[in-house]
Amino acid sequence: ALQSGDIVLLLTDGIEEAAGPNDEMFGIERILDVVRRHRALPAAQVVQQLYEAVRAFSHYVPQIDDITAIVIKVL
Repeated sequence: ALQSGDIVLLLTDGIEEAAGPNDEMFGIERILDVVRRHRALPAAQVVQQLYEAVRAFSHYVPQIDDITAIVIKVL
């Protein structure tokens, strides 16, 4: 059961597998770090922060996969 303050994160593998310039993947740990750092923000802003972190990590090279995320915050 979800509790007040919980966050549900749904995302596609395009976020986890986004590659940096040395072909390192963004990965789950970076995803969780971004969500944890911005958990006090509204859900839409958490998604925006995640998107911006992925794009910056990949040095804004053209995407080869989709980047889709849904954040649900339990009040």
